[in-house]
Formats: sequence, C-alpha cells, structure tokens
Amino acid sequence: MTRDVQMTVPARARGRSRLRGALLAVLLLAPGAPLLAQGGGAPADPPAGAAAAPAGPTEKDLLADYGKAFKSRKPAERAAAVTALGDASRELPDKGTSKPVAKALADGLGDDELEVRAAAVGQLAWGRHVDTVLAAFKAMLEDQRKQIDKRITRPDPESRDYVGRASRLYGDACRALANYRDDRSAATLSDEIKSLRQARVTRAGPSGKAGSPAVAGAAAKRRKRS
Repeated sequence: MTRDVQMTVPARARGRSRLRGALLAVLLLAPGAPLLAQGGGAPADPPAGAAAAPAGPTEKDLLADYGKAFKSRKPAERAAAVTALGDASRELPDKGTSKPVAKALADGLGDDELEVRAAAVGQLAWGRHVDTVLAAFKAMLEDQRKQIDKRITRPDPESRDYVGRASRLYGDACRALANYRDDRSAATLSDEIKSLRQARVTRAGPSGKAGSPAVAGAAAKRRKRS
C-alpha cells in the first residue's frame, strides 16, 4: 500500500468518526436536554391599562422583504436575510410557526454557503412548522454529509477548513432536528448514522484496508505514475 493511500483511509475514518460521534451524542443526550432557545418562555402580560403596542409588519411584509434580500449574491447578506426573517417572525401573532415562514427559512438550508446554512439552522432550531422543518433538515443533512465526503481527504487548506466548519454545522443541524420530538426526526438521525457506517465500509473495506474500489483506484493511478 502506498503512503498516499495509507493516509487517505485514516483521514476519512477520523472524519466520519467525528460525524458519528455528533449524531450519537444527539440521540443519547438530546431527549433529556432542554430545547434550544426556549429558556425565555412566553412574554409577560402587559400591565392593566397599558396602551396596546403599535401593530408591526405582517407576515406578508416580512416574506416580501426577505424575498428581495435573499436574492443577494453575497453570502453574508443572504445569511442576514435569514436571521432578520427568523427574528422578526417571532413577533408575529403565531410566533413564526406558519408553513410559509418555515419554507422561506428552509431556503437557507439549501444554500451552497455554510454561513447561510448556519443562519437557517439557528432559526429553524425550534418552534417552526414541523413537516416543513423535518423534510428540509433531512435533505440538508444528506447533502452536507456528501459535501464533507468529497473533501475529507483533500490536503489543501481550503478543503480542510471546509470540512472542519461543515462538520460542526452538521452536528448543530442534528441537534436542532432533535429538538422536534417526532418519530421522523429520530428516523432521520438513525438513517444518517447508518449512512456514515455504510460509506466507511464501502470505501475502506471491512478491515479498514485498501480493498474498496475508491482506494484500489487511487493505488492503481499511483502505480501508473511510477
């Protein structure tokens, strides 16, 4: 086995081990943990006789502003748009639990930039439209895992930085999903663990040696060059 191949398998294994650890921590600890961002509870009732607060923007207004801001080509501005919609929607009569708001925020989970995805994870971490959130997180986790897998053995600094940031985001998304006490969220997390294990066996072989097509192909290319 060449030195390059020997380094590839442990690197991929360590990366997948970190992801599995994050998922296992969610499954084992999250059921007894407090939900994210829910410590404040409901706002106190206003004093008797207090003047009614002026009406704020409606959901339609917020979604219209978000639609314009999210078209920006700058990731920071798209992330800010997600945060602005999420925060403002909590002031609506339904506290931002509607399906349209959840669908708009879920756009951030499908963004190519980690910064935007992270903003969406934070805003979808609790109290949103359940069906929309569960479907969005399922798709995001699968895609994020694949994006990490593409880069996990690349030695360049950019890829290593991406893998580090994406792995943390992956764990944050798992914890956010676990806040929704639904059988479907548990099933998604369980499926993610299985996918990580299966991918490890496929690429490294049952013994962790260079027996997989990916590793064998890399070894063959190395031999041709020599």
